[in-house]
Amino acid sequence: MHAEPQRPFSGHYCIYTSTREPPMLTRRLPTMKRRVSILAPLVLSVGAMAACATKYTDLLGQPAPLDAAQRTIVITPETKYVNIEGGQIVRFNVGDQSFAWNFFVARTIHAFDLNEVAPPGMLNHRVRVYLTPDPRYIGDGGHRHR
Repeated sequence: MHAEPQRPFSGHYCIYTSTREPPMLTRRLPTMKRRVSILAPLVLSVGAMAACATKYTDLLGQPAPLDAAQRTIVITPETKYVNIEGGQIVRFNVGDQSFAWNFFVARTIHAFDLNEVAPPGMLNHRVRVYLTPDPRYIGDGGHRHR
């Protein structure tokens, strides 16, 4: 068996033929291409994080029609927080505007800012929502074990 002769590479790589140990082979990219190759993954990851962030509100419930509300809460400039029971549909009256929210939330959510789910511009100050667990999912669910 004989080894095939090495073929020189014709490109932008440097080929060293001295007896000293060759330095690491590197290919020099133009500066702009290097910057793009470094920044592209960063820009894509930020975009992916933004996409994930918009889905966070899914864990906080969903918008609901005003007429589906089981309870109405009036938000005034003095309102700092509201207490809500999980599973409730609540109508919020803010001045002459209203919106409703279905608090069918993830089990791990105990509190959040109402501003995160209110329509843009509806609230001009922070209002905190404190949630108690949905009674449908507490204990044995109404089933008695004998």
